[in-house]
Amino acid sequence: MGKFDGVLIASDFDNTMVYTEGALRSGGPVPAIPRENRDAIEYFMAQGGTFSVATGRALPSFASVMDGVPMNGPTVLFNGAAIYDFPAGRYLRTAFLPECIRDHVRQLSQLMPGLTFEIYHDDNSISIELHIIVENGVNIATVCRSIMGEVKYVVSKNTGVEVRDVNVCVDSITM
Repeated sequence: MGKFDGVLIASDFDNTMVYTEGALRSGGPVPAIPRENRDAIEYFMAQGGTFSVATGRALPSFASVMDGVPMNGPTVLFNGAAIYDFPAGRYLRTAFLPECIRDHVRQLSQLMPGLTFEIYHDDNSISIELHIIVENGVNIATVCRSIMGEVKYVVSKNTGVEVRDVNVCVDSITM
């Protein structure tokens, strides 16, 4: 019986378990897990704990950097949209957007080039998060309310899918 029996720890990978910011900016290789992190994870697992990585990365992206990552639990991918079992080589759970949404996302991207957005779904509804840059001097609250209403209406009308939330994040203000 181990000290950590029945305990699960899930850690983010990028800039938590491994500092990857420099590699991502330069295009260089992702560094190895620091020895102290590896030792702590291995000790935890040896004492009965289950260790997993929970990352925003997609399967191919994480698979390319996971060598040397000690894990004995499934991996959470795509910001929680999938749980993957690497030893078995299969998804345990997925919550991907339906195929019909992809054409609508392409249309939205063409209508608003440069727009950054995230779409999440649960059952038959979706939530959308938009990231925008606004010009100095505009009424940010009014702009955000307008975008939220328009996106909710257009996406619902064109897809037939209920839009539960539209969140607008102002990433910067131009001068």
